[in-house]
Formats: sequence, C-alpha cells, structure tokens
Amino acid sequence: MTVKIIFVGDVMQDILISHKEKIAFGSDTQANIKMQGGGSATNAAVWASTLNTEVGLVARIGDDNAGKIILEELNKPNLNLNLVKTENVSSGSCAILIDATGERTMFPDPGANIFLTSQDVPKEWFKQAEIIHISAYSLLRKNTKNAIGEIIEIAKDNGLKTSVDVASSQPLIDNDGFNALKELAPWDYLFANKDEAEVLGDITKIKSLSKNLILKQGSKESLWITDNTEIKDIPDKVEVVDLIGAGDAFAAGFLVSVISKDKPQITLKKANQLGAKAVSISGARPL
Repeated sequence: MTVKIIFVGDVMQDILISHKEKIAFGSDTQANIKMQGGGSATNAAVWASTLNTEVGLVARIGDDNAGKIILEELNKPNLNLNLVKTENVSSGSCAILIDATGERTMFPDPGANIFLTSQDVPKEWFKQAEIIHISAYSLLRKNTKNAIGEIIEIAKDNGLKTSVDVASSQPLIDNDGFNALKELAPWDYLFANKDEAEVLGDITKIKSLSKNLILKQGSKESLWITDNTEIKDIPDKVEVVDLIGAGDAFAAGFLVSVISKDKPQITLKKANQLGAKAVSISGARPL
C-alpha cells in the first residue's frame, strides 16, 4: 500500500485517572482508572487511518509487555507501522489526570521513545508520502532533536510537505520551543492551541515559522492563517468526555483533507469535526 502521510513521534501507554472531586493531596481521592494507548503522533496517525487514508507511523517501543500491547492495539486498517523495538528499555507511558471538566494534566515517561533515529523511517515512505507530520515532543527532547532534524531534511529533499504540532506549553517553555522550531523552519503546516501560541509569541512571530498557521481553540473558532488569508470555523457543540487527543485528531482531519485537495473552508471544518469526535469519547484515540 502507498503511504500518504508519515507520522513520527511518541507511542505511549496512557494511564487515565479521572476524578470528579478536588484532589486531596496527601490522602485519597476517588477516581476511575483505566489504561489505553496514547502518544501524540500515534494518536494523530490512528485518527487519520480512520479516514480511509494509508498512513505510516514511526516510533519506538520497548521489549516489554507494554510493547506487545501497543503492537496489538495498533493492528488497524490503513495504519502501516514501523515501531522499532529497543532492547532492555521500557515502552513509553503517561499518567494523565482528568478533572470534572475534561481538562487533562500529564506526567509522561518517554521510555523507548528517546532512542528514535532518522534510520527508523523506511526509505520507501519518503518516496511515497505527500506530508510528514512531527510531534514536537520529539523535537524538544534533547535525545531525539537531531534525529528529527535529519528526518525533516530528508523529507524536504524528497519533496514532502512538513507539518508539526507544537506539543504542549510547558515543554515549549522548558526547551526554548520557538528557536527549536525555527531551526527547521519554514514548516508547511504548524498546529498550536491558545496556550502554546502564547508561549511562542504574537501571531506575526509565530507566522514566521510556517507557511500555514493553524490555531486550535477548543470550542471557540479555529483559525487557518497564511500570508494572504485567514479562514475561520466554529466547531459543533458536543458533550465533552475528556480533551485527550483532541488536537491530534484535529491535525489528522486537517492533513487528510489537505491531501484530498478539499477547499480550505472544508478542510478546517473536517479538522474540527474529527476533533469534536475525539472529545466525545474517553481517551486519546478510537479503540
């Protein structure tokens, strides 16, 4: 099968801890706890694969039981995997606190993901794909920053469009996010939410990083900004279960629509529709 979009980044096992009451630090707080697959790049790849599009996922897993579970969970139509097993290392995991509003707070342990290399991306995928999408967690992590830089350069040499989701506000603060993104600019597509955008700077500054800036604003209007146009779309109202993976689904819907050559207004609408679908279920991606 021909891979149309390559997704590169983390694959994780999420431990979802949902609590309705205020956390009683130093004591007990009742919660609902379950395990489910996660990782920003992986979430986006899975959501994209549900749109009848062949995609490739590149990430690292450990030689543990979690790695086996990850492989089993990702055996899905349209999802081509290159999950490189790393010996004597645990697979990545993330504990996620989810409050009564659906807001999440994450405690990630990247595990095997820190061993990602540029050789992990199959050479033939660079020849097949139209877009490569990077989760900035891997770019901002010192262990994998160089690998991401090499992957993006190879992608550009092969004529692929480059896309990045800027990850999360705190990693951007901790790792000089703007300059890390600038080193590989211009990106063709850059996705950020309100908090992440505030860390990166004003709109003019952020636009200097990418030909297309896409701002995700939850239930408020999303914006697609280029040098010449600004497109807006307000997502449909849905009952929010949790916000995990919503941005990943949004990016997936957007990128699949781009390669389908939809009109810009339709592309932003489809991104919001998939993001809305994500917040209406529990966890980061469809089971």
